[in-house]
Amino acid sequence: MPFLPVVDTKLNVWTLAAVLTALYTLSGVVRGWWNASLGKRRRLIRAYRRIAPFVRHDYVREQFGEPAWQHKRTVRTYRSGVEVGESESALDEVELTVRTWPLGLLGYLVTWCNEHDEVLMYSLTARSRLFRPRVSIGPHRITLGKTPLSRGGHVRRVV
Repeated sequence: MPFLPVVDTKLNVWTLAAVLTALYTLSGVVRGWWNASLGKRRRLIRAYRRIAPFVRHDYVREQFGEPAWQHKRTVRTYRSGVEVGESESALDEVELTVRTWPLGLLGYLVTWCNEHDEVLMYSLTARSRLFRPRVSIGPHRITLGKTPLSRGGHVRRVV
């Protein structure tokens, strides 16, 4: 007569609790990894596509949080409706607020705002090969860090 081991088929409450705790911990680890890597990229690209010139700075702050750096910069702009021959008298001094958001290891976002806190210009600098958002400029679609425009031809590094 062969020996058959006794198998307990009753549901063990402690085993079930251990499995549920392990699954909860594993889901937290996966969620944390997603929010720190692929999900962060997706969230930043989606937020970047939502901003445009002349939006309020408060809207950009909603999308990206508080800026890390902020300073005032005086720039010279051309006055509208000026004749072609007038050059120096056609310039006005305007004070802009420059704000910078570091986007982790992925890049930087910089906005230039006027005195009414409207975004006049913004730029996105990609620092990682993993962060290559597509930007539409008129009929052209540019992928930062990948489009031939970003290579700049024969660029020399100055040491």
